[in-house]
Amino acid sequence: MIWEKRHPIFLDWRKELKGVSVSVWIRPGKTKELILDVHFERFGLERMPNLERWNQVLTEAVRSAMEAGWDPESRGASFRHTVA
Repeated sequence: MIWEKRHPIFLDWRKELKGVSVSVWIRPGKTKELILDVHFERFGLERMPNLERWNQVLTEAVRSAMEAGWDPESRGASFRHTVA
């Protein structure tokens, strides 16, 4: 799977910290995009955690999204999933 960071941690207009958001695909532009929103609490102020930790979180999040209904081989609109 291919992933790409959509946005880093940021402070929104309500003064709430928002976590990292990433896009995941099997084939960008050809299969359904998964948008993962990873809560701020998961990493704290680490804008991007070390690779080993990130891979663990990403693996768990993709499995969770698939259980929630994301089919990585399908086409169509993006599937958004929040990682608590």
